[in-house]
Amino acid sequence: MARQETVIAHRHLTLQTDSVYLVGFASIRPEPQPGPDSQTGSQPDHPLDPDDCTGLAGLRQIEYPSPTRRSFTHSSSSRVSIEKASALVIRQADWSESSRVVTWFSREFGKLATIAKGAKRLKGPFEAALDLLARCEVVILRKSSGSLDILTEAKLQKRFTPATNNLGHLYGGYYLAELLDGLCEEDQPHPRLFDAAIATLDSLESEGNLALTVAKFELELLRDLGHLPELELCVLCGQPLEQAAQYGVDLAAGGLCCPQCVENSPSRRLIAASTRAVVLQLIAEGETTWQRLLLTSRQASELRGLLNPLIAQLLGRRPKTLRYLPL
Repeated sequence: MARQETVIAHRHLTLQTDSVYLVGFASIRPEPQPGPDSQTGSQPDHPLDPDDCTGLAGLRQIEYPSPTRRSFTHSSSSRVSIEKASALVIRQADWSESSRVVTWFSREFGKLATIAKGAKRLKGPFEAALDLLARCEVVILRKSSGSLDILTEAKLQKRFTPATNNLGHLYGGYYLAELLDGLCEEDQPHPRLFDAAIATLDSLESEGNLALTVAKFELELLRDLGHLPELELCVLCGQPLEQAAQYGVDLAAGGLCCPQCVENSPSRRLIAASTRAVVLQLIAEGETTWQRLLLTSRQASELRGLLNPLIAQLLGRRPKTLRYLPL
């Protein structure tokens, strides 16, 4: 009679070693052969035990090419999946004596909070990959039960190295991280904003104009989140903004107003036509000549007068790093 085998445990196990996952099932035990006194249909001497997983066999390595998602069910109430993403470190905090909570802004999934186990050890598994504003390729074990995701691998792609001896550009990067962390919701992808953040960090690594670089990112952020102020139509009468020396600013109404409606605006603030032109150039698609602009003191002041209140209103407070920026 051909030998029959029965799987004695069906519980699915996942073992992790650095960046490789090994998946296996319980060992198998041959069914007892019927003896001369046994009856057909009788129960085996050793009934199946679903918790008997002492002998793991048949371990196999599974690779997950991007962007494939693989899910594993550990129980009837929990489900995890392994994700790969391009991500930027925007915040980190201590979790335990050896681990940290690292918040990422990823191109594929938006903001993610993960536990990096062993990150605080002298020779931890992640080394410099978790520095603030580091760009990495990450592998994350995502959970659906509401608990924090687990960072399993972080391959450093590029560190943030601002222009030499330029603290303003350094704090410009910190300001970017604060805005992404404070204004973006978790699990809401913003691929265009991710690309804008990377381009901004690249610009901060050069000797470019800090005020323009920061303002361009703020405008990209506001546009991607749906809070860009109206710059083409009067927010009070709805008519197109025609050529004028200056315009009114009514942030409560959502943008600029024409000279005729300034008197009806509670704020009665003004912005020069040249400042409006700078803003339009900063948000223009595919525009690169903004890097050669030279702001006057009035333009720089009005630009901050437009953006600072918008950012503070959305964030619910004044950004902490803004005071360190020489804008």
